[in-house]
Amino acid sequence: MKRLLKNSSLIAFGLITGLTLSSFASNESIMAVRDNITSIFVKGEQINAKPDDAPINYQGKLYVPLRTISEKMGLIVDYNKSSKSVYITEKPLTKEEKLAQHAEIYNEAMADFQKAQAKNVEDARKEDIKKESSVDYKDLPISFRKDKFFMKLTLTVKSNSDNNSEFYFDVKNDGDSGIVIDPFSAKFDYSDAHAERQLDTSDVNIGLFDKKVLSSIDAGFDDRLYLTLKEIPKDIKQGTLSFNIYPVGEDSNITKVIMPIKLD
Repeated sequence: MKRLLKNSSLIAFGLITGLTLSSFASNESIMAVRDNITSIFVKGEQINAKPDDAPINYQGKLYVPLRTISEKMGLIVDYNKSSKSVYITEKPLTKEEKLAQHAEIYNEAMADFQKAQAKNVEDARKEDIKKESSVDYKDLPISFRKDKFFMKLTLTVKSNSDNNSEFYFDVKNDGDSGIVIDPFSAKFDYSDAHAERQLDTSDVNIGLFDKKVLSSIDAGFDDRLYLTLKEIPKDIKQGTLSFNIYPVGEDSNITKVIMPIKLD
């Protein structure tokens, strides 16, 4: 069925996609054909359009109701009569919707962070110290290098005046950014006649840590520092020192340093 339509009435529909607005400059009459399309779907959902909003066919092009479809997509359609312009904008979020959006972004970020942490823990676990029978214990000095960061363990003190053990390193950072050596991750694993043992930093006075270890090893650093752990028993002749390092600001990007040591 053919229908005579005024361009102004088409705009009143909030109608047209595909036809430029310049076509409406002169209120000319057009002859359009009501199309036989019975359903319109947006994102898989059917639009229940009013009879007057049915698609039409004009000069071989199909035109559908702009306002009806836009609003179904969550958009706002405004028509400025004086300028003969149509404005399509996003619908402002409600306070509740904004809070939900922020919560979703936060939850996604936390999920990504937790995955990264889990991966680092798993990677560290894979690097766990081998059983004593398969460990190749080395005499000092023992070196570690990662990119432009270098550490050399040069001295161990089994028992100092505070009844703690100390591990002295020559450290050089030729990189462009700081590196953190985490003293609280430090462990010394060894075996005695009865079982596998582990010494850590618990009960060690924090003041006994070298302050350079607790802060970052800045780019250009070239000096000596030390780690302090619980006292190593006098009869222990070997063990494995381990601790974590990571770039400043990237505490999830952990490298585990492992040094199997022969003791005096």
